[in-house]
Amino acid sequence: MISLPRLPSLLIDRHRLIEWLRGFSQIPVRIVLGEFGFGKTVLCTQYVIASNDVFLYIFLRHSTTSEAFFYQFGEVLHCAIRNFSDLINALEESDACQVVIDGIDNLEKDAEEILERLVFNLPKKIRLILVGRRTNLAVEELVIRGLAVSMSNHELLFTENEIAELIDVAGITATPNQVTAFYEDSAGWPLVVADTMRLFSEKRMPFTHAFETWRAERGNIFLKLPELDGRKNIENSAVYQIYHPTIEPVIARIFQGIDEDQEILETYSFHEKETNYKTQMWDYKRTIMIRTLGPFVLRNSSGKVSWIRRRDQQIIRYLLLQPNCSASRKEMLSCFWPEVEQSIAARNLRTACSTIRKALSQQFGMERAEYFFRTDGDRLQLDLRGVVVDFLRFKEHIYAAQTAEEVDENMLALSHYIAAERLVRGELFGGEPMEEWFLPQRAMVEDMLKFVRERILFLRSELQIGQGVVAE
Repeated sequence: MISLPRLPSLLIDRHRLIEWLRGFSQIPVRIVLGEFGFGKTVLCTQYVIASNDVFLYIFLRHSTTSEAFFYQFGEVLHCAIRNFSDLINALEESDACQVVIDGIDNLEKDAEEILERLVFNLPKKIRLILVGRRTNLAVEELVIRGLAVSMSNHELLFTENEIAELIDVAGITATPNQVTAFYEDSAGWPLVVADTMRLFSEKRMPFTHAFETWRAERGNIFLKLPELDGRKNIENSAVYQIYHPTIEPVIARIFQGIDEDQEILETYSFHEKETNYKTQMWDYKRTIMIRTLGPFVLRNSSGKVSWIRRRDQQIIRYLLLQPNCSASRKEMLSCFWPEVEQSIAARNLRTACSTIRKALSQQFGMERAEYFFRTDGDRLQLDLRGVVVDFLRFKEHIYAAQTAEEVDENMLALSHYIAAERLVRGELFGGEPMEEWFLPQRAMVEDMLKFVRERILFLRSELQIGQGVVAE
């Protein structure tokens, strides 16, 4: 019998999300990524319970090594698994099933490599559901190749309609305005929404000032942050490490109402002022915006990067188009200095990296520049956390539109297609000299844009919407 995580009381079936998991059940890998308290485990457990399929459920503990990873698979498959070959053989010999691997952010590097190999060598009768706060898997590449679909933080948040439904299920009395106010205050964060419903259901209170009432009654849960996920230090706790533009203001409001433990408040204040860029990545003024669908622009809220050399821009553009935005030094030398003696080419690359950092630092500050553009050993890397790239948003809108069409949400699909079209201001890196390395990507964008425009025309016709009407 499958062992599942224990569910809290008073749950609402997340029909929208369960249907997403069910609708993509033929895709080899479904990836559910969300911060602490976003209801990932609850969702997957509900999906398992609601399904008639055969499931295996693996919950990974903190710092899971490859050895522990194999051991946990062996536990659910009821056989000894000592290496990757054993794992593949065991899966091939098992019945067709869906395997939920919960807590993929707890994998050590060696175990992450095993998981990546598993994704690319998955037996056809096996389907994976990978769950965690974040992952080093190349999710976008897997999606583009048709090997995976991904559900993000935003999709896990409760909608206002879902909150209203949960209020009804809990037998709570609330006006539409009270529901809207609570939705705006909580941002739909499942951790807060579900606990608020439990509180008001137990005490049979009117839903007036719901968020403030919950904060006063239950907000002290945040005074015990280290206990929430078994970590010893507050700085390592799951809630403390949430980096999400919608949820961070909610956390701040919660802390502003708690004064029983000044040390905790001071620690959170430190969290906001921490010099490590990662803790400030959602500050609008620090957000980097990159335009690629048209003339190339790299900027923040105060202006554009002033490049020292044209080659510096080319290197950034090249990295943007690579898987994981990463490339080896050898690749870079081959692309940009193919005819130059290797020692001279290597020196040219080092000089380019130096001038890139200088240009980025002048616009973004040294700390932010070093976080965005890194040279890790033999590789050059762009870190796109806290970065808005129109090309990626373009693809995300198309994916969202196709997903909506699959469930006959044609108006929603049309709005995403229109949003995708609006992002295009010209050819990929329009106005730049023709270079072989980006021509295939430029052709791909042209094909995608053609597809988008065809779908817009089709859906407008189906929905009987005129050209002057915008789907919202």
